[in-house]
Amino acid sequence: MGIILGFITLFCLLFAILFIRGYKHGLTVAVMRFCSKIPFLRKYATKFTEKYHDKLQTIDDQIALLHQRRKRTFYSALSLEFAARIVSCLEIWLILNILTTDVSFWDCILIMAFSSLFANLLFFLPMQLGGREGGFALAVGRLSISGAYGVYTALLTRIRELIWIVIGLALINVGNKKEKLPVFEPESDQEHILDS
Repeated sequence: MGIILGFITLFCLLFAILFIRGYKHGLTVAVMRFCSKIPFLRKYATKFTEKYHDKLQTIDDQIALLHQRRKRTFYSALSLEFAARIVSCLEIWLILNILTTDVSFWDCILIMAFSSLFANLLFFLPMQLGGREGGFALAVGRLSISGAYGVYTALLTRIRELIWIVIGLALINVGNKKEKLPVFEPESDQEHILDS
């Protein structure tokens, strides 16, 4: 476990350095250029880059501009995202502590990190179907806990997401019904003649 955690730490540090350099000079074009050298992705990455090169370049320019001119805003947004991910581990900790008492908060951070990494590797799956559940099962299994607890935890978080999606869609519908824009009809030529 120590060797695996060491490799994960080195992997994360390498990616952190790459992202910091990428935020300074732009990242999306470089990533697509790298993907165009991978044998199985070469064809799709080249087509995607050719089709959306201007948009990818705009994204890079905007990120680099934000990093150069508004560093405080950039790093505060990044820190808030990191803090939100740590706080979201509380949900996993609460669910797993209902099922078993052998899980610490640090274990939940490792479970969340591994499952996020696993889900990002399977980015092509819609809504990460199966990827997150598999990541949870593998991560929980590595902590000498039954993998079934990981699947159960992932399913509960998925149900929570679906509930909030339904609530959000309902609020959008309620908001749209309340704010109906007035319809302006152009005056006819006869009304103009009568007014004059």
